[in-house]
Amino acid sequence: MSLRGFVSSLRSGDAVEFIVTTDGPIPGRAVGPALYVGDVVVTEVTTVGPNTYRFVTLALKRLKTNAPIVLSWTGQRPRDSKDAAFRYTL
Repeated sequence: MSLRGFVSSLRSGDAVEFIVTTDGPIPGRAVGPALYVGDVVVTEVTTVGPNTYRFVTLALKRLKTNAPIVLSWTGQRPRDSKDAAFRYTL
């Protein structure tokens, strides 16, 4: 599973929504997918279309501009995200 495209981030009050696409469906596992935005772990996820997912966080104040965005699994922080293809900007 890898992050193929970062469609958007949208702020609504204190919430931020990330719409992402992947290179294939996210497989079912004992732990769910997580979007790591710098030090913020976003685990609230909903499928919105084929290989397209909405991740939502209320941690707006903890999100840092230019933070790397990496898709992984809950509890499995990416080892090296400095070369991440996507960065957070609002």
